[in-house]
Amino acid sequence: VYRPNKVVLIVKAASVGVEGGAPSALRFAVRDNGAHPSLALDLPMATHAKVDLFDLNGRRVALLHDGALDAGRYVFAIDAAQHALSPGVYFARASLGTASARVARVVILR
Repeated sequence: VYRPNKVVLIVKAASVGVEGGAPSALRFAVRDNGAHPSLALDLPMATHAKVDLFDLNGRRVALLHDGALDAGRYVFAIDAAQHALSPGVYFARASLGTASARVARVVILR
C-alpha cells in the first residue's frame, strides 16, 4: 500500500501467550485513518494497560499509554513526527496486567 505524503500502516497482529493467557475478547489492531494512524485496543474488563512501540532492535521508541483503563475501546494515536519515526518496521505491544500481551507489526512508509 502506498499513499504519497502520508504514513501508511501495514499490519499483521499476533497474540503472545503468557502464563494465564489473554482474555478471548481482547482486540488490538492498527488503524490507518489517513493522516492520523492509530492503535485500537478493545478491553473486555478493567485492567492496567501499557501500549508501547518498538523498533526492530527492540528499543522502545514510544510509550503511548501506561495506566489503568476501564472496559471499552481505546484509540492511541501514532505521531511519526513527534516520536521521530523513520520509515520502517515497528512493533506495537499492548500489555495487560502481568498475564497477557498482544503484538501488532506496523510498517511506516512516507
